[in-house]
Amino acid sequence: MKAQHPLGAGLLLTALLTLTGCSHSAAGDQEAATPEPPARACAKLVGYWAEQALVHGKWAGLDWAQKGMSTAQAHIHDDIVQAARAEEQRHGTDAARKLIIRQSAERCAAENGATCCAEHAPSPTPPPATRPPGT
Repeated sequence: MKAQHPLGAGLLLTALLTLTGCSHSAAGDQEAATPEPPARACAKLVGYWAEQALVHGKWAGLDWAQKGMSTAQAHIHDDIVQAARAEEQRHGTDAARKLIIRQSAERCAAENGATCCAEHAPSPTPPPATRPPGT
């Protein structure tokens, strides 16, 4: 019977995990543990979809929920797209893209990410219970 080599098995396992991308690093763990601020996530999301609308991207016609936006973000998006189209007519597509970036950042920061509300979300307070007549 052959002798077991726990140290060798541990080194082999470490090598395999490293080669398959399953190793952990302190920097990677820190990045995963730090969520993106709501205003930045909002600006990226709204800005991306506003640009797609401007250039008539393949998926630009999706509704707000399919795009992953809250209703508040969808309202910001619609305002920005309207302003970007006007800017594009006056000063070209590059100017419209700059407007999208600037206004997405400003509006999302002003509304702290605009994460509020989905039209189909339940009311935060349930309606009062009603009693049948005569009870």
